[in-house]
Amino acid sequence: MGPLFALIFQLILVCILSGILGVIALGLTYFIAGKHKKKRKLFLAFTTPFLAIGTIYVLLLISSIAISFIKDVDIGIGDAWHVPLNGNSYLLMIDVMDDGDIMCGDEPVSLVSYVTHLQMVGDKVFLKNQGGQFMTVDLVKCTTVSSTSIDAIKRIEGLAELELVEIDDFYFKRKQEVAGAEMNIGFAVSLLVTLLAVFVFVRLVLYDWNPRKSV
Repeated sequence: MGPLFALIFQLILVCILSGILGVIALGLTYFIAGKHKKKRKLFLAFTTPFLAIGTIYVLLLISSIAISFIKDVDIGIGDAWHVPLNGNSYLLMIDVMDDGDIMCGDEPVSLVSYVTHLQMVGDKVFLKNQGGQFMTVDLVKCTTVSSTSIDAIKRIEGLAELELVEIDDFYFKRKQEVAGAEMNIGFAVSLLVTLLAVFVFVRLVLYDWNPRKSV
């Protein structure tokens, strides 16, 4: 699905989840809360899930967009995923995460398509495509060399061990290597800001603006 459609779909899920949690919290508060400021507590019970989930969703989206520009990774929504391999190459998957392309060059072109398994060692990527063909990609020269097997690659490259992993596993691991720290920081900041927003919201709603009459 395209980014806009995915965004709309996620917003609908946010609203549905917030509504469900709000109704549950409203019911529990109705039976548990005392009479003091009960109307305000019922209001808080229903609206707080919308505020919390909506806030953290927006903040995480902003964080993802910022990280995408800084680290050259995908935002995380839509039907295309990519992670950099080195300075002028990256792994690209479109529509599905079962296979992808190795893109290389200052004006990137696809060196190898339908890649299903791969591993990167230094500036070289060793891979297998859908047709079962093994290849070595030089990310600096943007060249490819075909091989008959993993053992042949290990012998030519002088590697003691070489294990190709499925492309989706490689993608998630590589994205964590490239932008993991930034994503963790973005999540932590988003969570802290959300908790602060909820805290302030609760305090404002429950505050005795008119001490003589509170409901």
